[in-house]
Amino acid sequence: MRLVLAALLLLVLAACNPRGAGNHENVGNSAEWLEEMADAGFEMTEPQSLTFSVVVPSEADADRLVDALASKGYVMDYWENDGDIWAVTATKIMVPTLATVDAAEKEVVAASDASAGYYAGWDYEEAE
Repeated sequence: MRLVLAALLLLVLAACNPRGAGNHENVGNSAEWLEEMADAGFEMTEPQSLTFSVVVPSEADADRLVDALASKGYVMDYWENDGDIWAVTATKIMVPTLATVDAAEKEVVAASDASAGYYAGWDYEEAE
């Protein structure tokens, strides 16, 4: 329940942001995460699977976000969380350089803004 309330609060606060609902403050701050990946033994010159997460306030917003990012080559998944907040993940396999991750974040946030979403960041797992 606390997670749902926290997500709802973030959506409300982000909606007041004149730049849109997305979490723009985290975009472009990936150098530390990429260093963490390298320290964990990931081969940074090989393609890796990166997953970008967004929460949106309705199923219609989730559908719009899924359509927008699927057309750009992301593998999409979404589900309803408690309180009618929808979680959306966009996964893409890429070589994880600062430039490619920054570009992907900008893509995801732009689509998120158009869908009243809040960008929650990215995570990684080894590509198969």
